[in-house]
Amino acid sequence: MIKLNKTRFISTAAIIAAITIPSAVYANINENIPLRSVIEDKGGTVDYNSALNKVKVNYNGTEMSFIIGYGKINLNGNIVNEQTFIERGNTMINRNFLNNVLENTNISVSEVKLDIGTIKVYDFGNIKLNAYLSNDALNDVTYFIEKGDNIVIIEGTAFKYNVNELFEYIKLSGKNIAGALMAYHPNGYDKFDTDVYATENAVNNWKEGGSIRLLVDGFIVTFGSEISAKMPENANIINIGQDIELGGIKFKIIDAKDDAYSIEIPEINCIYRHMMGSKCHNILTSIEHIDNMLAEMNDYKYKNYSLVLTSHYEPETQTAIDEKIEYLKKIKDIAENSKSAEEFKTKTKQLFKDYTGENYIDMTAGFLFKQ
Repeated sequence: MIKLNKTRFISTAAIIAAITIPSAVYANINENIPLRSVIEDKGGTVDYNSALNKVKVNYNGTEMSFIIGYGKINLNGNIVNEQTFIERGNTMINRNFLNNVLENTNISVSEVKLDIGTIKVYDFGNIKLNAYLSNDALNDVTYFIEKGDNIVIIEGTAFKYNVNELFEYIKLSGKNIAGALMAYHPNGYDKFDTDVYATENAVNNWKEGGSIRLLVDGFIVTFGSEISAKMPENANIINIGQDIELGGIKFKIIDAKDDAYSIEIPEINCIYRHMMGSKCHNILTSIEHIDNMLAEMNDYKYKNYSLVLTSHYEPETQTAIDEKIEYLKKIKDIAENSKSAEEFKTKTKQLFKDYTGENYIDMTAGFLFKQ
C-alpha cells in the first residue's frame, strides 16, 4: 500500500538558479533599476538601516538582505554575488537579477513519502516536475513531467520493486502516460505500456555488447533477479537537435557526446543529463572529457537553467553547477600533476572527503592512467 505524506514549502531552487548569470550576459542587458520602487509596487517591503547602509527586502516569502555596495546578497540564507549601489538617492540593482528573483518566488516543492522511495514534486504552476528518488543501491532517480491530464516519463530505474512502486503511483494519478524518453536507464519501460523515444545512439548501446547493456548485465551479476533487465527492442527514433512534443510538453534533444543524449525542458527551463551531482564524483575518461564537461557546465550557466536533473542525484540549481566547475578544475589539476593512478586517487580522496561515489574515483583513475 502506498502511503502519501505530503509537506509543502516555498523552494528557492529557481531563485538560486537565476543568480549566476555570466558577466557576458549582463553586459548585453546593462540596465539597473531602483530596488524600492519595484518591490513596493509589487506589494513587498523594503527596510533601510541608513546608519549601517543595510537593506532588508521581503517579497512573498522571499527575503534578501545586503550592505549597499558590498557585492554580496543574502538570498533566503544563500550568499550570492550581485552588485548594488546608490544613484540619485536610490538603491540600484540589475534588472535581470531582480526579475528572476521575483518571477520564481512562487515555485513550490513538496515531498511524497512512499514505502520505498520518495517523490519530490516541483510545482511550476501549469506543469509539475516529479523526481522519484528510488532509494536503491544505485541512487537511481526517475523523472516524470505532468501537464494537464498527461505524464511524460524521463528514464527508468533498475530494480523491479522501484519500477512497480512508481507504476502504482502514476496509475493512482489516473493520468495518461503520453510517452517515455529513455536514454541511459531504459529499465522497466515495458511496465508503463507507452511509446519509447530515444536516439539511435542510445538504442545501439541498449543492444547486446553496447555500453548500457553491459552495465545492466553487470547489475544482474551483482543483484540477480531483482534487476529489471529487459531492454526496449523498438523505439521511436529521435535526433540530436530535434524538438519533440509529448503530452503537450515540449522537449529538445541535446547531444551529450557519450552513450545516449540529454534533454532540455524549455517550459520550466530545466536540463536533464545522466550524471553530475554537486557532492558526487563523476566518471571521467580523459582530460578531453574533463574539458568537454567544463564547457557543458559553463554552457549551463550561460543558459541559466532553473534545475539540473540527473539520474543519480536529486535536482540541483546553479550553485551546484558552480561547485561542479570548481571540482572539475581541481580534478584536472590533480590528474595533470599525479604520476600514478594511486597518487591521483589519494589526492582526490583527501581533497573531496565528503563526496559520494568513491568507486567513481577508481574508475576515473583507471581511464586517466591506463598502462
